Amino acid sequence: MPSHSRRRAAVALGAAALLVLGAGGLAATVGRDALASAARGGISGVDVALDGPTAAPAEAGGSTASSSGDGGDDAAASLADGRAFLLVGSDSRGDAQRPGDGDWVEGAQRSDVMMLGRVTPEGEVLVVSLPRDLWVDVPGRGPAKLNAAYSWGGPDLLVETLRQETGVRVGRFAALDFDGVVALTDAVGGVTVESPYAFTSRGVDVVAGENTLDGAEALAFLRERKSLPRGDLDRVANQQRYLLAMFDDVLSQQTLSDPRRAARVLSAAREHVAVDSGTSFGDLEAIARALGGTRPDAVVAGTVPVAGDGTEGGQSVLHVDRPAADAVWAAFRDGDADRLRELL
Repeated sequence: MPSHSRRRAAVALGAAALLVLGAGGLAATVGRDALASAARGGISGVDVALDGPTAAPAEAGGSTASSSGDGGDDAAASLADGRAFLLVGSDSRGDAQRPGDGDWVEGAQRSDVMMLGRVTPEGEVLVVSLPRDLWVDVPGRGPAKLNAAYSWGGPDLLVETLRQETGVRVGRFAALDFDGVVALTDAVGGVTVESPYAFTSRGVDVVAGENTLDGAEALAFLRERKSLPRGDLDRVANQQRYLLAMFDDVLSQQTLSDPRRAARVLSAAREHVAVDSGTSFGDLEAIARALGGTRPDAVVAGTVPVAGDGTEGGQSVLHVDRPAADAVWAAFRDGDADRLRELL
């Protein structure tokens, strides 16, 4: 994939709402009415306790106000109001539940992908990934891996945990289950991703360099950690690489100019995507337009610093590098792209 394409995809990822942006971009191809109709046929709205645009950073366990999207320029402007997007990659357990399905079923889903992103008033895009094995304090539950918060209490408990851990206000939410990675990859005809390492995972051979993966192969690529030098940290990096490449294809001219291909992507999205119920399709279009004009070099992305791995209660975990992480989240909250770039 050309470097300018990677940069364009990185802009989308930077808002940590790749799925949201993909839906907004697809509206241009299949039409807003068709997109809204498809959404009513499957794309789920999730009731999540999110921070409102004028709320002060909430204390742990404090109440939050849900944002409401009414479309138009207000939605685009809200990108730079200090609140973050939360993108979750959900690994559903069997057919028990997918993102957006009714009341939360404890243990039905876990999250292997968690990214916080925001846009600064100056137009820079900031995104920080959090490893699933990060050892944190889950409100009301005690110390645990970060992905346990999502498994136990869904988006609400994950947002509360992240607010306590990072001090970041979350204003929008999007989730994709891992079956959706398979479906979206196949819908665009396969995705090419560069891997820094050669490894074999679940019978899939990945070479160092370019790999063109179908949906099932992509899932193996995204889940592998044991054969990677840094384990879960390298898996997080691979997830960033793959999502960049996949959503670059979702938003490519080949997709947007081909109604049949766009329809396949939309069909996959409505089966596997959920967004917060306060986000309307007018919002999606406005957000897509706003990010479409972001400078390619105004993107800062990385993973929260960790001090190393360890064991807690028989589990392999990653421990936060607290001073370094606090500095990262302060720069993220302040919208200080230059400082964040130095820290990551």
